Amino acid sequence: MIKISKSNLEIEKVYLIKKTPDLTNVECVHDERYYLYNKDGIELRFQKRNNAFELQRLEIVSKLSRSRKEMKISEVEFNKLKKNAVGPMLRDGYYLSQDPQVVVRIYHGKYEGLKRVEVEFKSEKQAQKYELPNWFGKEISGTALARDGELISLSQKEFKKLFGK
Repeated sequence: MIKISKSNLEIEKVYLIKKTPDLTNVECVHDERYYLYNKDGIELRFQKRNNAFELQRLEIVSKLSRSRKEMKISEVEFNKLKKNAVGPMLRDGYYLSQDPQVVVRIYHGKYEGLKRVEVEFKSEKQAQKYELPNWFGKEISGTALARDGELISLSQKEFKKLFGK
């Protein structure tokens, strides 16, 4: 049975990583993500995060914000959904801080080499005042490299052109 677990607003900026910070003692979260729908500012995706399964619906609210609703699903439901989805997108996440939430994302498979940092804020005002650490690279918020829903639709040629690799 599917139960809705949470709904919230995601206010986020995304950057490429100039120099990867030391992740030695940081817990790694593995994501295997798939997409069912991504049009008109609405994204329907599902993923296996370590050993948990979830379905998510996201909708663009502003340039920096998206609403997000999540619900837990079973492994059986996850495997059935994979048959009609685009993916997989494979990535590891390293959660460095909570306020603001800073997560290093390292991509594998089709997107090998992509490393980015996502900073999730409690308000757009907090996002505007945030001072960047020196290991952050170019801001990519609003580009296909920043949103997995857009990244997954890129061809290898388009990805390499955007990423510069």
